[in-house]
Amino acid sequence: MNCFQSLATGIPRGVVASDFDLDGKTDLAIIATDEFGQDSLFVLYNTGNVSGISEENFQQIPENFSLSQNYPNPFNPSTTIRFELPESDIVTLKIFNILGEEVSTLVNTELKAGKHEYQFNANNLSSGIYFYRIQAGSFAETKKMILIR
Repeated sequence: MNCFQSLATGIPRGVVASDFDLDGKTDLAIIATDEFGQDSLFVLYNTGNVSGISEENFQQIPENFSLSQNYPNPFNPSTTIRFELPESDIVTLKIFNILGEEVSTLVNTELKAGKHEYQFNANNLSSGIYFYRIQAGSFAETKKMILIR
């Protein structure tokens, strides 16, 4: 059964199972086209050590920027702030008091696309309302959180 499409160059697109390195184990050759139309050949040699690949091993890249509500909220003395980036970017995540004064910078670096999580510890702050703000490229969002002692 041949379930491959031929490329313009005549190379079949799909998966071929064979013993490419003649070691007696079945290997895989994968020919795929990426989102830019480029064809790539991947050969996976069977060493006998792989027991399986789980979908959990791969992080799905988010489609949009998002900033989640911190948890727990209200909090004492620490809380978790989560956000998602659809692309790598320089990110700042800052904490401000009710007067708009910066009290902490949690992130100020380039981050890869994906899901991110940071802990904010407010041991040195008094009870009250605080704001956390993310800036990543042209995306910016601010959310409110409450510290209760």
